[in-house]
Amino acid sequence: DCAWREKVMQGQVHDPNAWALGGVAGHAGIFGTVDATWSLLHRLWLAYKGLDRFFLSGTVRRFWKRSRRIPKTTRTLGWDTPTAHGSMAGKRFSLNTVGHLGFTGTSVWIDLSTDTLAVFLTNSVHPVVAGKKEKMQEIRPRVHDLIAKHSDTVVTDDDNAKGSQAFYGPSPAGTSVPLNNP
Repeated sequence: DCAWREKVMQGQVHDPNAWALGGVAGHAGIFGTVDATWSLLHRLWLAYKGLDRFFLSGTVRRFWKRSRRIPKTTRTLGWDTPTAHGSMAGKRFSLNTVGHLGFTGTSVWIDLSTDTLAVFLTNSVHPVVAGKKEKMQEIRPRVHDLIAKHSDTVVTDDDNAKGSQAFYGPSPAGTSVPLNNP
């Protein structure tokens, strides 16, 4: 329910900044089904790996490299990367991950170390925006941890660790990351 537009939004951009720019803005992400979104991410990932020419590999690699112009930034060109602690990507995606968070609670993450692609589409602003941020800070990391958990990202050879194991280090013997998922 958008107070500025005095109506319930349906089939239109929810992001107030994108709306102020006429409904189309680079930061606003994409609109589509989970299959269409996953297909786009998959094509980008294939281009990054040099396995597809739909997107130029060099361009994708440039857009997915952290900026060195701003010290300690997690940003790339139009994308984000996980923070060391409290990341919306959860605890199982490595620092070699790129992603994007959408205003309505959607998110996509691609772990370039483990080749894990995650698409989470939701509309946390319906019917109202109030409380959205807190809800998304709780659920996004849990969903992404579950996706990573079920994509065979656990590494048993600590000397050649990839993904979250390379960043967070091995768990003590016999333990795992508690998801507390009801």
